[in-house]
Amino acid sequence: MLWPIRTQLSGKRIIFVPDDGLHTVPFNILPWSDEDSERLLLQHAEVSIAPSALFLTRLRANNSQHTNTPRIELLGDPVFRISDWHRECTDTLPAATSARVTRAASDWTESLPRLPGSRAEVQMVARLSQQSRPGGHVETLLGCAAVPTALRRAASGQVDLLHIATHARVDSQRPRLSALALTPEHREDGTPSTFGLLDILGLKLSSGLVVLSACETSRGRLLPGEGVLGPAQAFLQAGAGAVVASYWRVDDVATSRFMQGFYKYLLAERLPAATALRRAQIDAAETSSSYDWAAFSLYGWPDSSI
Repeated sequence: MLWPIRTQLSGKRIIFVPDDGLHTVPFNILPWSDEDSERLLLQHAEVSIAPSALFLTRLRANNSQHTNTPRIELLGDPVFRISDWHRECTDTLPAATSARVTRAASDWTESLPRLPGSRAEVQMVARLSQQSRPGGHVETLLGCAAVPTALRRAASGQVDLLHIATHARVDSQRPRLSALALTPEHREDGTPSTFGLLDILGLKLSSGLVVLSACETSRGRLLPGEGVLGPAQAFLQAGAGAVVASYWRVDDVATSRFMQGFYKYLLAERLPAATALRRAQIDAAETSSSYDWAAFSLYGWPDSSI
C-alpha cells in the first residue's frame, strides 16, 4: 500500500483515514520499502489516524495551545472483585449497600485481576504533571475512588487530559457490551461497575486528549464507510480532540513503563501528542518487543497538547 507512493511522502507526518480492515493495521510497524526492510514507517514519519477527513476540519483552540493551568484527570487500579471491594471499600457502609453492589458487580469484571502497574502509572503521570505544570489541577481516582460516577464527573467540562488505566472489554458483534471496567459504585441503587459505550457517547467532552491505557481500546465493530464502533471512536464522537488507544492486549507492567516515556515527552517537553507518542515508540523500539510499543496509536487531531 505504501511502497508505490513513498517517494511522494516527503513530510514528517502521515494521517491515515482507513476503511474496513485497515482499521486493524498498526501502521507504525509497516516496513517503509522492500529494499530496506529493517526500516519501519515509525522511523520516517509520525502517524495519526483520523475517523474521517471532515474530522480534521474541526479545529479547536485547545488542540494546539499549551496551558500552564491544565485540568488533568487520572483514573487507575480499580477494585474489581467483590471480596476485594468488601475488604477495601466498605468500612463505613451499611450491609444493605454491600448487598446491592454485590449484585451489580457479579459480571465479567468479577474475574479480572488487579492492575498494580496502572496505579504506578497514574501516580507517575500525576508527579510529572505537578512538576511541569505546578499551577494546574490534577485529580487522581485510584482504587475505591475509580467508580463510574467519578469518571463521568471527571470528564465533564474543560479537561485537558483524561487518562484511564484499567481493563477493557470490546465486543465487535454487540458493541453496546463494550466497556471499561471500574470499581463498583458506593451507592444503594446497584449502579454497574462498568463504563459502557453508551456511557462514553453520552459524555459532553471538551478534552484535548484522552489516553485509554487498556486492552484493545481501538477495536470494535467495523462499519463499512463509517469506521469502527468502539471505545476510542466513542470518545472522539463525545468531543475528545485526540485519543491514544491500543490495537491488542497489553501487559500491565510494560504499558506502565511505556507510558512513562510518552508522558515525559508530552508533559515535560511539551510536544504534541503525535510527536510524543512517536518519540516514546522509537525509544522503546531499542530495548523492547514491538508487541509492547506498537500496540498504541493516536486517533484524532495530532497536534493535541497539554
